[in-house]
This record gives sequence, structure tokens and C-alpha cells, in this order.
Amino acid sequence: MVQELSVWASVKHPNVLPLLGYDLSGTFPSLISPWMVRGTVRKYMDDHEGESMLHLSKGISSGLLYLHNENIIHSDLKCENVLLSDSGEPLLADFGISRCVSSLTTTTTTSAKGSTRWMAVEFFLPSVEGDDIVVEHTKETDVWAFGMVLFELLSGLVPFSHLKTDVQVAMAILSGRTPSRPVSSESENDQDLVWSLCQDCWQHVPSDRPTMLTLHGKLEKLNQFSSPITTRTSSIGLYASQDLPLENLIPRRELAIHHVLKPDSPYLVLDLTRPTFAPMTPVNFHVEGTLIATLPGYLAQVAMLPELSKITISCPHLHPFTREWTISVDTFDEESTITVGDILTSIYDSLQTPITHAEWARLSQQDITEVSAAFTQRCRKQGQASEEYKKGVRRCDFLRRKILYSGLKLAKDGDGTVFKLYARNPHLHEG
Repeated sequence: MVQELSVWASVKHPNVLPLLGYDLSGTFPSLISPWMVRGTVRKYMDDHEGESMLHLSKGISSGLLYLHNENIIHSDLKCENVLLSDSGEPLLADFGISRCVSSLTTTTTTSAKGSTRWMAVEFFLPSVEGDDIVVEHTKETDVWAFGMVLFELLSGLVPFSHLKTDVQVAMAILSGRTPSRPVSSESENDQDLVWSLCQDCWQHVPSDRPTMLTLHGKLEKLNQFSSPITTRTSSIGLYASQDLPLENLIPRRELAIHHVLKPDSPYLVLDLTRPTFAPMTPVNFHVEGTLIATLPGYLAQVAMLPELSKITISCPHLHPFTREWTISVDTFDEESTITVGDILTSIYDSLQTPITHAEWARLSQQDITEVSAAFTQRCRKQGQASEEYKKGVRRCDFLRRKILYSGLKLAKDGDGTVFKLYARNPHLHEG
């Protein structure tokens, strides 16, 4: 379980399902990942028979290429283990039997883990002189499985769908049989390309199979320029368009914001008034207060797609300085992209800024009353009243009682603001 956590927590890619947290307190350890309403690619295909699915191959290949570049073997790749995000992006999931290459545990033909219809021929080789052949999950066995995934996307069927048992499937593979070319409604060029890649992936000699880098490059030739999956509006219900301030960075398509940054995300609890930056993740959504520290690897994930290197945030709760106290988030260089952690730490650090005497002098009497009450409550809550009083009022006190991060919304105004920050009231009760 420790290895599984380390493998999953280390990944950061738009086509790999992120790890939100874990719970090791029960009899059986639990891993927590985002809930994907659309379900698996297999379920989507079954529910949308006749729709083109080949466009998903690019995202799946991109995710698997990333894992292989990180020396991670998926070990159980199939459409049932690929989820669909709200925006229709495929996300590789089920790392339950994934392993790092550097610490692979060997297994035998009698105990090889995986799903029979997607497993490479080497897993079914007969024993020699009564001894089991030692078989490892490798990048090459992943490539074989990827060929089966391409077959699923092309045909809508699982491999060897006409065979009812795993024994029949294993015997077919051992006899040199692979799935037959299916009848498909895809364009002839796309069919020819994908079918040729399937056959390359099913080479019986592992070293003869192409790498994921080669496969991903060839899939770029697919004539699938737009996803036929109906894009479901995210919870913020907003789209990037040609007239946004980032028009040179964002094409005319949906700007996908990381689910943890969306309004009212259940995956993040961040008190913007705490003396230290401490993002937390709920372990049990049904039990209040069951929180663990958000994993660093999760904070390192890309904040939005298309990837951006600079954004500006304003917060309407910071009245009367909403327009003046904007928050700039950018990367160290143009080649980097903004992460979830970049945004959250920039917001937190900005709100910890002490206000000036000149700013205080501009407040109305009502603002003074509300901000003073928030300042007093913050000092008392932290149990260090004397020290906090000495440090004075900070920008976070202008949130009044809305002290928990609630989410970002895509927006614009005359000054080119791109995102607005919202906070919420935690409904704290003083004893």
C-alpha cells in the first residue's frame, strides 16, 4: 500500500486520475480520488453506441506515455480502467496493481495480475520442465494492452467478445490469434491507421512492439480535430472566448479548471486566515472534521487546461479594495505552467499582507466595524491573541466571516481580470 500511494501521488498529468488522499485507519486501506460523473470509457461507449471514440486514443496514449517516462507500469490498462472527466478527457485510473519499474515484483504464469483479454501473450506461455516461467509486467505488456484499448475504441467491443471464458481467450492468444479487424463507421484513413497500430502492439516478440512515444506520435495523424462527446458545462458554467484578456493564450474552447479549484469543491478545505498555509483534504465526506493534509504531489498538478503561465485574480469579498488588491500568479519561466499549489499559495500569501494606515483611513465606519470584528475573531481563534493583535489587521480580515476558500470563477473586467476568487462562511460556532 505504501508503494501504491507513492506511485499514484507522484503522478501529475492531465490524462491521469489524481490522488486526493488516503485513509489507513480501517481494516482495508482506502485511496481517495475525484468522483467522475461520466464514469468509465467502457460505460460511455456502451451508452453511446455508434459515436466516434477514436479521439480518446490520443489522451490515453498521452497518459500512458507519461507513466512510462516516469518508469511506472500501469499493468491493467483497459477502457474499464479509464475514466472520463467533466470536459470529456480520458483519465487513466486503477493503479491498484501498478508498480514502479525499479521495484517490480516478479510473478508467475499462475499468478500474473491483470485482465485476461488485455494481457500479453508472454503471460500465457507454458512452463518449461515443470517450472513456472517468471513473468514481469513491463512497458511492452502495457503496449500490448494499449493495442487492445485501441481495438475497443475502434469496435466498441471488448477483445475476443465472442469467447466466453478466460481459458478460451488464453488458448486463442497462445495459438497466435488476435482480434479480427472490426467493422467501423470511422473514416477509412482513421480505420487503417488505428488497425495498423493494433497489429504493431500485438507483436509476439515484446521487443518488436513500438514504444508509447512512437504510438503517440502516429496517433497525432488521426483526423479527429474535435471531440464528438458533448462537453458538459463545469460547475462554474463559464467558457473562455475570443474577447477574454488571455485571447492569445486560450483558444476558443472550454477552459478546464482543476476540479479542486472549482467553486464549492468537496476536495479542499483551506482556511485563508490561519497563521500557516495548510490545505486539507476530507477523508470521509460524510463525517465532519475527518481531514488529512493535502498531498504535495496533488498540489503540483496542472491548474488548468490549456496550460497558462500567468493569471490575475481578484476577490469581490475584499471590499472596498477589490480592484486594488489583485493577486498575480505566474511561473518562474515561460516554459513552466501554473499548478494548483501556485494558485493556492499565491492567494494565501497575498491575503496575509498587513494593511497600511492609508488604507485603514479610507474605510467607512461600517467597514471598520466589520473588519475589526473579523480581526478580533481571528486572533481569538488562533489562541495567540496578544501576538496577533500586535501584528495588526491583514487583508484576510476583509473577508469578514467568509474565511474558507470556495473556488475560482472565470471572468473579466475593464482591467483585464481573468479569475475571481470566492470564499465561504464555515459556520463556526463560538463556545
